[in-house]
Amino acid sequence: MSSRVGYIDIAKGLGILIIVLGHNNFFRNSKELYSIIFSFHVPLFLFLSGFFFKPNISLVKLIVKKSDSLLKPYFFTVIVLAPIYIIFFKVNIGQYFLFCFFYGIGATANWAPLWFLPHLFLLFIFSWFLFKILKIDRVKIYLQLLPIVLLLVIGSNYINSFWMMPLVLADKYLIKLICLPFSADLLLVTSFYFLLGYLLKDYFEKLVNKPIILVLAALCFLTIHLYFDYTIDLFLRKYDSIIFSTVLALLGIYIILSGSYFIDKFNSILSSIIRYIGQNSLIIYIFHYFLQNKSYAILSTVAPWFLRYNAFLSFIIAFSLSLLIVLIIKKIKILSLFYYPLNIIQVRYTK
Repeated sequence: MSSRVGYIDIAKGLGILIIVLGHNNFFRNSKELYSIIFSFHVPLFLFLSGFFFKPNISLVKLIVKKSDSLLKPYFFTVIVLAPIYIIFFKVNIGQYFLFCFFYGIGATANWAPLWFLPHLFLLFIFSWFLFKILKIDRVKIYLQLLPIVLLLVIGSNYINSFWMMPLVLADKYLIKLICLPFSADLLLVTSFYFLLGYLLKDYFEKLVNKPIILVLAALCFLTIHLYFDYTIDLFLRKYDSIIFSTVLALLGIYIILSGSYFIDKFNSILSSIIRYIGQNSLIIYIFHYFLQNKSYAILSTVAPWFLRYNAFLSFIIAFSLSLLIVLIIKKIKILSLFYYPLNIIQVRYTK
């Protein structure tokens, strides 16, 4: 899939909309809505990332390429945010740089979703080594799936092993480290969805245009959620059921991909908007969390009796401001250099 596919961009657009909703106060505080959204939204992006995995390129080229597209915007954002959080939010400078630079997570800066970018970088490297060691691409498809299913089984059972682990510094300072650097403790789980996306991309392309399968998948997805309270929250190291949580994630992935295929076929203004959102999902992902939380806090202070409406308005504000940031970054070349891969910059500014 060397060229950009329209329905993949739409799937990314729908996915980022769902992620922003999942971080909204109303949806986050609703047990049912939280369970539904979190059961597939991160696995969806892992699966889509696997579509574009190229295990045959050199390790050096892979590291350079993924540093450019994932680590560069992450570290630039962390550096820009540092004075704001240290001066105005009184965040400890040592903890900020420990967690945001060395550990590669945004929890200390109250920017939790940032964990995904350095982890995705690490996931590409980890998957590259898996292919070189296990020779996955040289065997039949069912033998290709066996090792990644085993990774999921092990990873989901030990997902809490490094969560909030105590660490004593200088024999007297006790701190709790949330996880391993770059959320490496999640690799066994995340590599399942990532490699599944790589291995099954051709099969999914043949299935996404089947409306009957889409309807059946949606019915199964809703039925399981109706009778079982299972979900996935990778940031909190939550994987409720190896069977049901995995089935829900795969059903949700298929529903989004198939729905995106049919939306793309309409070739309407709506599909163009969602495709544009998908093409800029990284920037929206980086900024939506802070914007939504802060706008909700301000609205709740001004009008505390309209909490549900405040949550809805904070979603609109966060998404609108994120899109505005996209436009600003595109207009200013120096910012584009930090938030877009260099190959895209070269195409954009040489036209």
